[in-house]
Amino acid sequence: MIKRLLVASIILSWAACIQTVNAQKFDPEFTIQNSSNNVKIKEPKQSEFKIALDGQNYLYGSTLRVGADSKCEIHFSHGNFATIYANTELLIAEMPKQTTRKVLQVKEGFLKVELQEDFHKHNGLQVETPTAVCGAIGCTFTVKHRPVADNPEQKMELSHFKCLEGTIKVWSSYWRINLLDVGDEVSYLRSNDQEFRRLKVVRGKMDVEVRSDAEDYETFQTASAGTEVTFHQAEVATTKDGEEFVSVTAFVRPSSGPETTVTFTEQKKNEIPGTLNRPETTAPPSD
Repeated sequence: MIKRLLVASIILSWAACIQTVNAQKFDPEFTIQNSSNNVKIKEPKQSEFKIALDGQNYLYGSTLRVGADSKCEIHFSHGNFATIYANTELLIAEMPKQTTRKVLQVKEGFLKVELQEDFHKHNGLQVETPTAVCGAIGCTFTVKHRPVADNPEQKMELSHFKCLEGTIKVWSSYWRINLLDVGDEVSYLRSNDQEFRRLKVVRGKMDVEVRSDAEDYETFQTASAGTEVTFHQAEVATTKDGEEFVSVTAFVRPSSGPETTVTFTEQKKNEIPGTLNRPETTAPPSD
């Protein structure tokens, strides 16, 4: 009986230690692991890309390029990493005033993020594409972004987000989804001139919030697969200072039921949904 109690005590102590380890902060630098073929990196003060070395630590603010038939892993700390697949380019950064908050800013490509359930106790991580942002909540998820047309007059960009384990949240300038569960998928298509945008629920059911004015959102509950929200933008006025204002109309088409329309007006600007592009933070380096 005493031996059993001793063994049980040891197991509980071991489990407590594991929980403590899991809750540790991300490492000060990230590590490249399991790199294959053509993987290059440019650190913040470098002018050229160099071959990424397996097992090497690198500074946040680095840009990574993974070529054809290649892939690698970015390790933030033990058990928290992202797999970067072929033909992907991204910036691996951290917020200047919140260095425990990491940002993967994808220019183009495909990646899979795997995080421990309690990573958020001391850390934050989000993946930004040119059109939308995915916030991690202790989970496994994938993000894909790519152009879908070669004609400059009809160029479109498509971002795709899929939750594999745990939960994630996704948002952009005109909409937000605060909870995607296991198996949920959404896509977001945007034209190059930003006059057309389309959010689509690919799989699952979720609450979709759509901008109704500068401060408020209108919620469409349990939107199911096939639901689409298209945003059309039209210029409406120009002030004496040269500021342009646009009218945005959102057409919410559920998988079943009547269509709903939401309209709001805002100052015209380039859509920058993430955080690194904002003036109060460090902008990503340009090539």
